[in-house]
Amino acid sequence: MFQSQSIKIEGLSKKYHYGSRSSYLSLRDTLTGIFDKSASHHPESEFWAVKNVSFSVSAGEAMGLIGANGAGKSTLLKILSRITPPTSGQAVLRGRVASLLEVGTGFHQELTGRENVYLNGAILGMNRREIDDHFEEIVRFADTKDFLDTPIKHYSSGMRVRLAFAVAAHLNAEILFIDEVLSVGDAEFQQKCIRKMNDITTNTNKTIIYVSHNLSSVSKLCRRSVLLDKGQIVIIDQTQKVIETYLARQESQSRIENKLKFTNNTNKQAQILETAVLNHRNRPSLRLDMAKPFFIKISVRTALSHTGIFLGITSDLYDKYIFQSFLGDGSGKQRYLKQGYSQVLIKINPILNEGIYSFKISLVNRGKGIDTIDRRIVFRVQNLSGLPYKSLSQNSKGALVLVHPEWHIAS
Repeated sequence: MFQSQSIKIEGLSKKYHYGSRSSYLSLRDTLTGIFDKSASHHPESEFWAVKNVSFSVSAGEAMGLIGANGAGKSTLLKILSRITPPTSGQAVLRGRVASLLEVGTGFHQELTGRENVYLNGAILGMNRREIDDHFEEIVRFADTKDFLDTPIKHYSSGMRVRLAFAVAAHLNAEILFIDEVLSVGDAEFQQKCIRKMNDITTNTNKTIIYVSHNLSSVSKLCRRSVLLDKGQIVIIDQTQKVIETYLARQESQSRIENKLKFTNNTNKQAQILETAVLNHRNRPSLRLDMAKPFFIKISVRTALSHTGIFLGITSDLYDKYIFQSFLGDGSGKQRYLKQGYSQVLIKINPILNEGIYSFKISLVNRGKGIDTIDRRIVFRVQNLSGLPYKSLSQNSKGALVLVHPEWHIAS
């Protein structure tokens, strides 16, 4: 059983104004706010990033926080980290707090890795002896020994995350906030971090709130989770039940959006106008038979030559690309869309395990992304035929497979 409460949140809310300069409290914004009251007089310009959120986390517990983009997860962690103040409500945190909210949080770009370890530790309230005691362990975990005396500005994003996580996890903070940044690291490092977080909650009684779209990692680390939607709590429960609720809501929304039409913005040089998932009978459907092919239909308008299309299929449970394909894959030569209006039909032969998936479509011109829709439609693959069938697309590590769907273009 967990011990006493480490975090207690009561009625926490955060209101923003569309078009406001900053989400943080600063002297400049305070002063300019005295002279600029325009937004405050228009309630329709307000939105609640977090609204009336209440829950508690016990000492030694890892709590998951999940939800779609814009659900309020990052805002909630910024409030708890004292980066931005709440509009109303309160949060009581018992113990030192370490936050890993963005790549390189708390690092000074001109200082070396070694200097930043000590700077980060000092920010967390540690003295030099405490940092010295953990220094070798931090460097070993981050695997940055050869770059310790190199300025952080020359580190890759993955190296920054490794060092930032190592500092946060190994110093004497009782509460740790982790927001999605682990996705920057490779799969091996992510698993290493999950093992470390499991260890520190079990053996050191530290408390963790963990935000991630990788639902598999949330289920491995967190016994309980919170689902947020539009800043409000949908459910707090056992993690598996929360994940099932989240995926069911995604599917429900996708049924409304399949055939998804987009704003006809004529200012774009290339634009995705419409997309849909079709079953093997060429009918719109979000329940697909794993033993049958299915189709993704896209309507596109482009004023550019050399415009191609990228397709990526993502497992929504593991938050990994299962496969990707480009217009022209398998044809022996690069293919491009014609200028004007085109309809593209991508036939995907049966390669997916049972599960929940979404897709990303991007228009690309000379290596530059022009228009993208990502994870707006969620679909489920099931063994509807009841036939024995072995998928080829996912191994136990969720590895990426490059496949060659059939691309058909009608102008």
